[in-house]
Amino acid sequence: MKTLAACLLCLAAAAAGTPLLAEDGSPWVLRGYGLWLSPAGDEVLVVRPGPGGAPERTTHSITEDGTGLGLALEFLWTPRLGVELGALAAELDTDFRLEAGGSSLTDTETMGITAYTLGVNWHFRPGRRIEASLGAWTALSFYDDVIFLTEAGRREKVFVDDDYGFGAKAALDVPFGRERAWRFSSELRYLVTILESEVSGQDLDLSPLILAAGLGYRF
Repeated sequence: MKTLAACLLCLAAAAAGTPLLAEDGSPWVLRGYGLWLSPAGDEVLVVRPGPGGAPERTTHSITEDGTGLGLALEFLWTPRLGVELGALAAELDTDFRLEAGGSSLTDTETMGITAYTLGVNWHFRPGRRIEASLGAWTALSFYDDVIFLTEAGRREKVFVDDDYGFGAKAALDVPFGRERAWRFSSELRYLVTILESEVSGQDLDLSPLILAAGLGYRF
């Protein structure tokens, strides 16, 4: 909540100033998009004594791509410099494997992710037919707990801490329509984030590559 409040204060401070507006519109751009995530494919391995004292190995991994939705509001402080506040929600398939006594049991469940983002964008081609930008951003991410249930009835709960992450993005906008208010938007993001398991204390490197596409409106 403190981070979200800080983001809102940043936008309020920007809105209270006197920006250098672009010639073709207002300083506010709202974008909605669908997104595809490709995680780093890391895993957490835990070895512990099982029933009877024999060692058992449990592995939790995130290797499958996921999808989601996002919304972002950008304030153009100048035609080239923008401050962006956003939110995204996505789901990733996570795998669990239990190896004990010469047998292997597996299960796949879905982990939900919600993230709030704050970033700064530099626009190279404002007012052009295709507008390009580069940006840096930070994210506060929240992860759902995951409960795995194997074929043999073994129940295992995996939960991780919330995490701050940092990343970079490259984006393209193609304005269209009356007064070029509407725009096709696409972007490629990379986020560096590490999940810390509250059970084993081990880190799971998520660090997804995010591809997003959708529509925007300048108002």
